[in-house]
Amino acid sequence: MKFLLMASLSLVAAIALHYLIEVRFRHPTPGTGKRGRLSGILAGAVALGMAGGALSASNGMPGRYQYFTPGSWGKPAGTGSPPPGGIKDEGPAGQPPAFLPLDAAMVDAGKVRRLEDLAGACRIDALADADRCFMRRPAQVLLFGNSHEPDAFNAFNQIYGQDDRVNLINFGTVNECQIVFDAGGFSSPTQELGCSERFRVLNDPAFLRQVGVIIYNTHQGFDPVARDLWRVLENVKVRNPGIRIVAIGSYLQTTMECAALYNRFRTFDACRRAEFVDYHNPRERVDSAVDQVHSLDYLYISKYRLLCGGDALEHCETSAGGEPAFYDKHHLSRGFARHLGDRIAQVHGADLVRLGLPAPAGKGMEGDHAR
Repeated sequence: MKFLLMASLSLVAAIALHYLIEVRFRHPTPGTGKRGRLSGILAGAVALGMAGGALSASNGMPGRYQYFTPGSWGKPAGTGSPPPGGIKDEGPAGQPPAFLPLDAAMVDAGKVRRLEDLAGACRIDALADADRCFMRRPAQVLLFGNSHEPDAFNAFNQIYGQDDRVNLINFGTVNECQIVFDAGGFSSPTQELGCSERFRVLNDPAFLRQVGVIIYNTHQGFDPVARDLWRVLENVKVRNPGIRIVAIGSYLQTTMECAALYNRFRTFDACRRAEFVDYHNPRERVDSAVDQVHSLDYLYISKYRLLCGGDALEHCETSAGGEPAFYDKHHLSRGFARHLGDRIAQVHGADLVRLGLPAPAGKGMEGDHAR
């Protein structure tokens, strides 16, 4: 039905363009002046420019979401900007919180905020920087993944960021890095973004002897697209069997940005509505076609178990710490990643201890979930 409607509208638009524009310009009527047409075009361009300027100055016109929202036609939803602490997850007495639209600046700030704590953190190509990398600490933990690697850092920084026994080392994400394998292990011929140097250090036996735990976190990280990353983990494990691996599963992906869904429907719950979710895979590990997923020994941490209580999409959490689960389509906000860290400490704290990490401070720990 939608296709027929779009096809019909396209046909009507094509006919209108032909008779109202193409025919008129190709066969101008007597008395039609070029100056008049030019003036009209210039006036239209100025009007469009002014409208665009107004949109830009208003940070995306967030006020429009306070009216004419589905289910609330013509009813204002409150005014003002979200407080510094973020949008409350619940209102008084468990009631839904007051709707406070996210403008463009707030969304951009939220996306930037998830990377803020990385600025002063240790990275694999800066191990000699004693102000950032504490290589003498007993627990050396490498974060390894794609653009979701910062989500794992924010989660484990929430757990161990104040623990002077743990050093968190960021790989820096594998995005845009080509990976090749040979008899000497693995490497990257990609010079851009420091890929070559970062993979050189990761392939260095001296570095591998220092690392105790690798935390692997990618989006769709058990799918065939991540096959090379699992080969890297396998290679590392063969060369240093003492390294323990933590593999964190995927979460949700939406067809449009979660922040936009919140603005449109006035609730973060819209980010888990089936019609807007195009990735939800609680069986990612069981159904994986990647051999190493089934052959390697590692601790599997399921976000679905921690944040949904199981496989049901309708029970998945979509906000925490005053922030949406993600401002875009799938990268966790810092507040939500910290919430994930709290849940990992609570549910998998005993497992982390068995891997050689300190017990999470002040976190009630549940039972045995190690593989």
